[in-house]
Amino acid sequence: MVHFEQFKPELLEDLIKFYEVLSDESLYSRFHTFGARNSISRFLNHMGDNTNGRTWLVMYDDQNIVGDSSYFIERDSANVAITIGDNYSGRGFGKQLFSELILTAKKENIKLFNLEILSSNQRMLNLLNHFGNPVLTSESNQIKYLDLDLN
Repeated sequence: MVHFEQFKPELLEDLIKFYEVLSDESLYSRFHTFGARNSISRFLNHMGDNTNGRTWLVMYDDQNIVGDSSYFIERDSANVAITIGDNYSGRGFGKQLFSELILTAKKENIKLFNLEILSSNQRMLNLLNHFGNPVLTSESNQIKYLDLDLN
């Protein structure tokens, strides 16, 4: 059984460990750069210090982090990121986490998710299609910029 927690500083160390064991492919899918492994701790510490306007959910299966997702509010839309651990990928956890993120966003009157996804990240593209009809707003350097209407 999974459960969700809003980010709090006490979770930071566990989140750093979660990201440190992700495969290079998963890190590239999340951060769109191969240099991410060297800056995980700095990035997550920065995120933890700057939570204003950001909602950050951490998903657990018993005591282990399954994944995390966050969004940063920009007017009535939100820029979204989601990561599922390699051992949990392909087992429906992404749908559960994204569904919880949508419910949280709707409570904050967010009407649109903005996403930047690698064109090769078919798993994430399929996930978005499960939740609606994402609209491609632009594409460059193998990154798709998509909007997902939450209404």
